[in-house]
Parts: sequence; structure tokens; C-alpha cells
Amino acid sequence: MKKKRLYNFLIVLASFALSSALLLQIKYMLEMKDSYNDQFFKLAQSAISKAKDIVEKEAISSFVLENLEGHSPLLQKSQYASPYLNDPKLDEIEKFTKWGALISSSPFSSCPPWMQNYTSESYAHTSISLDVQKRLTEAYFFQHEAISDIILSSIINLDNDMRPMCDKISHMTLLQSLKRNLASVGIEEPFVYKIYDRKEKIIYEMGPPYGISGSDKNSICLPLFDKITIGSVSSGFIQVIFYDHNNYQNIYTYAIPSVVSILTVFLLFVIAVVLYSRQQRFEKDRHNFVHNMTHELKTPVTSIKLASSMLSQDSIISNKERSKKILEAMQSEAERLFFLADKILQFTLINEGKVCYHFSWFDCTSLIEHALTLYRLQCERLGGSMEGHFSATETYVHVDKIHLQNVIFNLLENAIKYRKTDVPPILSISMTNPAPNILRIAIKDNGIGIAKADQKSIFRQYFRVDTGNVHDTKGFGLGLAYVAKTVKDMGGKVGVESKLNAGTTMIVDLPAEERVQR
Repeated sequence: MKKKRLYNFLIVLASFALSSALLLQIKYMLEMKDSYNDQFFKLAQSAISKAKDIVEKEAISSFVLENLEGHSPLLQKSQYASPYLNDPKLDEIEKFTKWGALISSSPFSSCPPWMQNYTSESYAHTSISLDVQKRLTEAYFFQHEAISDIILSSIINLDNDMRPMCDKISHMTLLQSLKRNLASVGIEEPFVYKIYDRKEKIIYEMGPPYGISGSDKNSICLPLFDKITIGSVSSGFIQVIFYDHNNYQNIYTYAIPSVVSILTVFLLFVIAVVLYSRQQRFEKDRHNFVHNMTHELKTPVTSIKLASSMLSQDSIISNKERSKKILEAMQSEAERLFFLADKILQFTLINEGKVCYHFSWFDCTSLIEHALTLYRLQCERLGGSMEGHFSATETYVHVDKIHLQNVIFNLLENAIKYRKTDVPPILSISMTNPAPNILRIAIKDNGIGIAKADQKSIFRQYFRVDTGNVHDTKGFGLGLAYVAKTVKDMGGKVGVESKLNAGTTMIVDLPAEERVQR
């Protein structure tokens, strides 16, 4: 009992350990999935932002180029250039003088850094004339202011541009930039993107597939031209949707093998527990078999020992009639021992697949009628009766006749053996055809019956129901195992219908023909 409790404790402990490992692995997998998602969206947002910046710069550059194409009118509007560019009366010296005055009073009064290192002495030692130096200085400040005006004008024009957002950017550049920047951070998932205006209306959708709706779990939204927007109103935004993100996570590549390994170990553990349970059950049945076998063998051996001791007495030896009866008893018990040994040997050969069957076609009706005649007499001696019902038309079977006879006799013996002690046995044997080419032999009794919980085990080797362990009912738990194995080897199947204290019907189905074709 203590050993059994120890085994149960180990089973519970191992089950708990494996279950805990599986749960921890699942938890770890989910945490890795969340971490992967966080890292994925951070990298994706960074890549999309870079791609967006490239497209925005391209759009601004195109506006700057457009304004540069008309740079003369723009330069004419410069507050620093107009006083001398538009005055044809001024010569170069006067222009430079006025330019110097303008410089001193303008935001460009500070010289550029690259000019601060140059002094008048350094100018004096250069081969560049003073007039050329003055012209360079004039050109620098003039072009600096002109380009600043052009860029500012471009930004204002871009912000006030009434064209749709999709016309301001190059979608080919955007798509290539998105693919290139996403690939640079290791993201190869398929995606689509949508462009929205400031009223959140879709003005462009890249596909296929089309009509994909994005969510916080599979998309990223970023504003467009947000760094140069003058007002507080956004110019629109881009939404990149990774529509297959849930089915495209590399985390499963690492998690699935680990989970499969744990499940495999768990499955092996379950198999080990099942095999252990079966082994324990087999050991219990084997123990009962040995116990019953010892009892069965002890009875005839004791009888033979007692009879042999009686024969050694002079009074018995001189009485020939009594000596004859004792010898007959000894012979009967010896035959019983031989029968037990032969039955065990026969079952062992069948169980190991070493038995030789001699199949032949014959009419099963004669065999069943013979069994009916023999066991009807036994029932009548016990105050009971036995009937036969033969309605089958397909009665020819291709089996081993001797082994089929042993099967029928085993079932009839059990029907009489497990009868109710206070009720005369009433048996019936029938032959029917429940389906074409099927012969059903059914043996019904009014005995003690079999509990539903035991019906699946009665064909197991060494198994006996609790009543079978009472030694006024002889048996080893081999009879029905022999029946099931033999019927299976002959291409049939065996079944049972029973209720406790309401009798039992044993059913044997065999392949059959109406007649044998000669």
C-alpha cells in the first residue's frame, strides 16, 4: 500500500512539474511576442519616418526648383537687392558703397565665419583686386538673401498649395523608400499604405490588396509635412498597414519547437503512466491467476495424495471394489490436472501466435446442435432447461472446427458456471444472419450477469470479476481471453450484452456463406 502511494505521489509530482514547465513556456512565449511587437513597431516607425522625410524633402525641392526657375522676379522683390539692382544710374563703386550701408543696417551685418579670418592685410597680399573682393562680398550677401527668400516662398507656397496631398509627393519614391528603409531594419512583412488629407479623408491607397483596415495592432500613422507646416492644422498623414502581421511573427519559429518538445515529454510521460497502470493491472490479474491456479491444482493433487495413501492400507487393498473406486477417482483427478495444464499451454500458444489452425468449410448447424444436446442434459440435471433457435440460412463458415467447438463449449460452461444458486439455469443458443454473409451465434443465460464497468475487461487475460475469485466458482481468467483471441484469428468478433443480476448474452459473429461452391 505504501509503495502504491509512493507511485501515485511521483505521478502527481511529475504531472505538476511538466504542467508548470508548459505554463511557464507559454507565458514566456507571450512575453516574447509582446516584446517582439514593441521592437517591431519601434523599428517600423523609425523606418517609415525616414522614408517620409525623403519624400517630404523631394516635394520641397521640387517647389524650390519651381521658384528658382522664376528667380529673377523673386530677386527683384528682395528688400536688400532692389535699391541698386533697379537703379541704372549707379556705377559699380556707388553700388558697393550703398551695399555696404545696407549690409551694416541689415541682419547680415555680421560677416560669414569663413570671412572673419581675412583681414585687410591678408587682402593686400592676395592677387585678387580690391574691386573683385568687393564684388565677391556683394555676391555672397545678395545670393544668400535671394535663396532665403526663395526657400521661404517655397514653404509658404507648399503650405498654401491647394492641390491634393497625393499630387505633392512621389508615390514611387515613397514606396521604394518604405521598402528600402523597412528592409534595412529587418522587416520583410507585406504592407500597404494610405494617404489621408487634413480632414482624414483617404486620397490615395496603395494596393493590392485594397480595402484593408488598420488598427493599433497592425498599423503606424505619421503626419506629413509636419516640420514645415506653418499653422497648427496638419497637412495630412500617412498610414502604413502590415495586414499579415499576426501570421508573420518570427517569434513562433523559436517558441513552437520548445512547446512541441515539452508536449512530447508530457506525452511520453502520459504513455509511461498508462503503461505503468496497465502493468500494475496485469500484475494484479496475474496474482489472482496464480492464486486461483494454486487452488485449482491443490484440489486434485490433494485428492490423489489422499487416494494413494488409502491404497497403501491393507484393508483397502483386500477390498477390490473399493480399490477400483479409489483408482477411478485418482484417474479422474489426473485427467483434471492434464486438462488444466493443456488449457494453459493451449492459450499460451495462441497468445504467442504459435498455434496452427486448420481452416475448412463446414455447416455450423451440426456443431451447434451437438453442443445443445450435451449442455441441455447438464441444465436438466440442475433443474433447468436449454433451447435452440436456428433461423440462419447462411451457416457455412471457413474456420477451424475444433477451436470453434472449444469457443462454444467455453461460453456454455461459463453460462452454467456463473448461474444463480437459487434459480435453475435457463439457457438458449441461437443462429441468425444479422447481415449478409454474417453468422451470429448467441448464447443467452439467466445467470448473475456482468456489471457494465467489467464488460470491457472480461476478454482480458487473467481478468475475473469479483465473484470469480470465490473458489466455489472455478476459473483462471483464461477462458474468455481464449475465446476473443480465437474468434479474432478466425476473422470474426465477439461481444457481450449483460446487466448485473439479469443474465448475459454472449455473441460471436463469423463470416459465412449460404453454401459452399464446389
